[in-house]
Order: sequence, then C-alpha cells, then structure tokens
Amino acid sequence: MTQFAPACDGQHMDTAKREGIKPKVALITLVDHRDEFYALRAPLAEAEMVTVRTLLGGEVEIVLDVLVRKNEAARAAGHEARRTGADVLLLHTPIWAPPNLGLVTARIAGLPVGILANTSLATSGLPGLLSLAATLDQVGIPHRRFFGDLADQSFRGKVLAFCRAAATRSALVGNRLGLLGGFGVGLYSAGFDPGQWQRIFGVETVHQDQMEIVRRAEEVPEAEVDRFVQWLVRRVGRIELGAPTLTPAHLARQIRSYLATRALANEMGYDFLALKCQPELSDGYALQCLNVALLNDPYDADGLKPPLPCSCEADADGALTMRILNLLSGGAPTALLDVRGFLPKEGILVLANCGAMATYFAGRSQRAEENLAKVHVLPHVFGRAGGGTTQFVAAPGPITLARLCRRNGRYWMAVMAGEAVAKPREDLRQSTYVWPHAFVKTRCDFAEFVAEYGANHFLTVAGDWRDELSDFCRLLELDYHDYTGGE
Repeated sequence: MTQFAPACDGQHMDTAKREGIKPKVALITLVDHRDEFYALRAPLAEAEMVTVRTLLGGEVEIVLDVLVRKNEAARAAGHEARRTGADVLLLHTPIWAPPNLGLVTARIAGLPVGILANTSLATSGLPGLLSLAATLDQVGIPHRRFFGDLADQSFRGKVLAFCRAAATRSALVGNRLGLLGGFGVGLYSAGFDPGQWQRIFGVETVHQDQMEIVRRAEEVPEAEVDRFVQWLVRRVGRIELGAPTLTPAHLARQIRSYLATRALANEMGYDFLALKCQPELSDGYALQCLNVALLNDPYDADGLKPPLPCSCEADADGALTMRILNLLSGGAPTALLDVRGFLPKEGILVLANCGAMATYFAGRSQRAEENLAKVHVLPHVFGRAGGGTTQFVAAPGPITLARLCRRNGRYWMAVMAGEAVAKPREDLRQSTYVWPHAFVKTRCDFAEFVAEYGANHFLTVAGDWRDELSDFCRLLELDYHDYTGGE
C-alpha cells in the first residue's frame, strides 16, 4: 500500500501561480474527548482552527468544517464528508486527540486523507498527528502528513498541492477521450488499453473514425471559415502563403478541420482528444497541425475559451497526461512535443513539434494578439494534402514536462521541471526550421533520461506542478520519477 511522505517546513514550492482550481475540502478538527482537558486547551485549538480557515479558505472550498470530540461525531463527520462530495478529507489535530476518532472518520468517508498539525510545542499537535498517522498505517489507510506553519507559503503550498491532486483525481473520473483515428505510425507508446484506463483513472473512451472530421469540415459555412481565417491572418506575425503546399485553399481546409473537430467534441462531450492525422488526413485532406494547436489554445476567433487538450499521432497516453496537467493547473493550456535532442554544454533539452503546439506558449498571454504576433505560419515539410505549421520559440518561464509511460503494462509517471529560455529563431535551422520549439534549461541527467524514458513525446504545461503530480501519483499508487530531483 502506498504511503505518503511528510511535508515539512522549508520545502520549496512556488505558490504564486496556484490559481484556478478550487478543491472541495472536508475539514475535520479532532480534539481531546476528556471534558476537563479540552476545557483547558480549547483556546489553543480554536485559535488554530481560525488560522486554518483563514489561510486555506481562500484557495479551497471548505464544504464541511466540524469539531469532533466523540465517536458519534466522528461517524457523522465521515458520512457528511461523503455526502458533500468532498475531494479530500483534511484531519486537523491542533491539540492532542484520540487517534480512533480520525480513523473512524477516514474509514467512513473513503476519501484521500491529509493530516495537518502545527509546530507549536504548547499544543501537542505533533503527538496528535503521529498517533493518528500510526493508526492509519496499521489499518492500511494511505495518508499524507503535513507538519508545519501554514503562514509559511512553501508549507501551505504543499498542503494545497495535495488538495489539488485529490481534486484532479475526482475530476478525472468520468472524463471522456475522443479517439479520432487510432493506433498509427508504429507508436506502441501511443496505444493503450481502455479497460486499464477505466480501472486506474475512471476514464471512458469513444473511438470515431477521423474521416468524420472531413465530412463535417465540408459542411462548415464558407462565411464562418473566412471569419476564422481572417482572424488568424491578421494576428500572426508572418504567413507564407504560396503554391504548392500552403495556399488559401490549404489554410481554409485547416480551419474547416478545426471548426469541425470543435463541433464534434462539443456534441460528443469529449473532455480531451487524441487525433491520428497521419497519413489519412495529412495526405488525403489537410494537415491537422493548426487544428490541434487551436484546440489546445485558450482562445480562437470567438474569444476566450477553455483549452481542449488534444494530442497528435493518436497518442492516447499523451492526451491523458495533457488532461491531467490541464486539471492540476486549473485549466491551463498544454502541449505535446517531441524530445528532439540536447545542448549538453548549456544543460538544455530541445523539444520540437510538427506544428501542433498551442500558440499560447509563444507568449504565455491570455491575449491572442500577444501570442500570435510571435507566430509564423509556414508551409509544412510533409503531408501531400498540404497545409501550414505554427512556427515559434516558446516564451521564457518555468515549465513542467510530464508523461504517463508504461513498462511491461504498468503505468509510471515521468516528470521533469525546468525553465524555457529564449533562443533566436535562426537556431531552429539546426532542427526542423518550420516547427515550434521549446528550449528547456534543466538539471536533468540526460544520459539517465535516455536510458529510462518511456516515449518520444513529452507533454508540457507552464509553471512548476511537480508537487501536485507527485501527490496525484501517490493517490493512484503509480510509480513516479522526477528527473530533476524532488520527492
């Protein structure tokens, strides 16, 4: 049974970016059952309860907030925690409390458990935490221990990361993947077992032929296509239209593909997508790079929208990773990239994509104009059907790379963190010039990475989300490896 490691003061986490997702927390404060002892220590407990509500309440939704001193109250709290639809059970031990109270509550609630205690010597909060944790250990209930000062931003970030991970686990259940096309270009790492997904992640899969995109694309009204084309053309920094591979007709078919896929996803209730593209669409209708980029973007010609995670090459495990990153980050755009190579002297991992990287990464702005001004739409280097690719260098800033990999049928999570750095556009000529690239400075041991990593694709999201990913994997009992260190 997976056990959660304690998070203590001083562990680094950048919490400035932690916005967007509001986990539902059942906050159960456990205190002494002996009346005379509790009467003496009640002021300490009440002061700590105010601190927890104040410092966590703005970032989570506290759906249940009760004080438990007796067994009957513990049972009632467990049932109420389930009824409220809480994502996580936070057992707060501000002073000493009998551990059986937390055990009863946790057993009935059946939720991910975190135990929270303060560092004050006057409260006996730590003995309360340790006795409860030992009790949960003995009966096999996984939990996460949090011993520290919530006023410390780093420590509070650890608690919030666990809550977000639990909320993501809850939110993922019942999600629907739209698999458009199927296993292609020989990528075994892109295939998957729908039954295994349902068993581990609770995710449903619907398989549709990608030719449905073509059928729907040709039904999109001309005026709608022209509106989207003009929106794009007027905002990108440069577009190289010309025969034989990127004419106005090619660009229109790419926009038609996007509008058709967007409508299909809305109609079918897809939460994320995996689109094959090659070779049927790339050779027979239009390259799908622009389609995938716009699906992953937080905007289009209609304004702001939620990004719809979509992988190319029907990479289902990649798409699932993108959806997890999207949920953990509160709805941020994600992208699929190929691991292209290394600049070892600079400690840089070079990532590239055939053209389907969300244009958001060009500027990291919610304003389409600011990002698209840095994007060049260029003729692609493959695909007989023709079309353009979105070329740019990912904007500087912290970035998380992750992927669900499989080894002998068992899932594990590979993670890497780093800083995207600026490079001149001309540097792309060393790779594939017309593709979008990210140059990520990282502490990774590149030799170890090549020896162990389980795919050619890496999935990205802006920011550092390793704490959330680590807790998410613990909750699902998945192995986890951070190539840049960490828990």
